[in-house]
Amino acid sequence: MSPRILLSLCLALLLAMVASCSQCSEGDERRRPAPTREQFIRYNRHLVRCDSICIVKYSDSLGLNPQPTPKSLWITIHEHETGEPLQNGDKISLQYVVTTLLNDTIYTSAHSGPANLTVGQADLTMGLDEALRTLHRGDSATVIVIPEKAYGFRGDGKAIRGRKILRFDIRILKQ
Repeated sequence: MSPRILLSLCLALLLAMVASCSQCSEGDERRRPAPTREQFIRYNRHLVRCDSICIVKYSDSLGLNPQPTPKSLWITIHEHETGEPLQNGDKISLQYVVTTLLNDTIYTSAHSGPANLTVGQADLTMGLDEALRTLHRGDSATVIVIPEKAYGFRGDGKAIRGRKILRFDIRILKQ
């Protein structure tokens, strides 16, 4: 048999095997039951535990010593002002750098200028908005937000991919 015919037969056999395997796996998925609500909850709790372990190891490596909050935020306050914490409706200016735990800078006010926003009404991640309510004008802090309190499984549709733990280095400007 010529090498050309042998190669053609091998390719045909390989294509037939791949086609039969994909049909088998499609059939298996149709028979597999959908995950239950309890399975989703268990999986989500597992992800939160894994994220927390990553945050602790990351923070320890940098000496951040963040304080976890009951709302699954990790906050390190670098400069703390006195007075009342920010409330919903307070208008603020915010300098920020948003990075991943791998230190990839995603967004920064150095390029776009400080963000002028209203606490509780801004288009922020849930986690950062919750963190702002524990801070004061003039505070400087690092806030680490788990994906469930940031952009979840989908990301922001721009620069942040899904399931990313985000680090926000922020300074709330005095006005």
